[in-house]
Amino acid sequence: MRCAARGLFCSLLSWRHSPLPFASPSTPIPPCSTFTPGDLPQYALMFAAGAVGYRGNWMLGLAERSCIRWGLLALSLSAPLFAALVLFGGGLQGDTALYAGGFNFVSAGKCLWEALVCVGMGLLMLAVYRRYFDAQGPVAKWLSDNAFGVYLIHPPILVGFALLLHALPLFALTKALLLTMLAAIGSLVVSALILRRSPLRAII
Repeated sequence: MRCAARGLFCSLLSWRHSPLPFASPSTPIPPCSTFTPGDLPQYALMFAAGAVGYRGNWMLGLAERSCIRWGLLALSLSAPLFAALVLFGGGLQGDTALYAGGFNFVSAGKCLWEALVCVGMGLLMLAVYRRYFDAQGPVAKWLSDNAFGVYLIHPPILVGFALLLHALPLFALTKALLLTMLAAIGSLVVSALILRRSPLRAII
């Protein structure tokens, strides 16, 4: 159990704490992409960790008390780190250049803060969902079955709807809400009606 917990923790840490984000500028690559070059090692590591963890039942081996303890520890460490980054990283003076990437302590600290928050929230959510949401109805199961498909297909759908809504004379908040709704529905429809009826169904 301890080995599985350590493996999961290290894998989650690699998700948000790859060395690449602070070693290179975080400039998005393709126009319809929502990730940066620094995210690529994280995605590869997490995909591999997910495959190995599924076979080894890592999630089932994590005790609820351990999830809460380590999750709260990670979040408690992230709070003073965030304050230090704002105070000493140039944020109060309006200088945000160091937060954007590059080989410097501020960018490295930002990556570490992201890792702590993601690990902490992930472990706490695991504990909460085990205790209060340990069952699925038909709607929840359908959403769960399409979750990975939505994750794969949502970037071009999101960008496409954003381009369509760009010229509409609406308030920014209204556009954001409308975009969220359209992208969510569109991604679910594509996943359910196309991806899960294609040969890709075996992996999604």
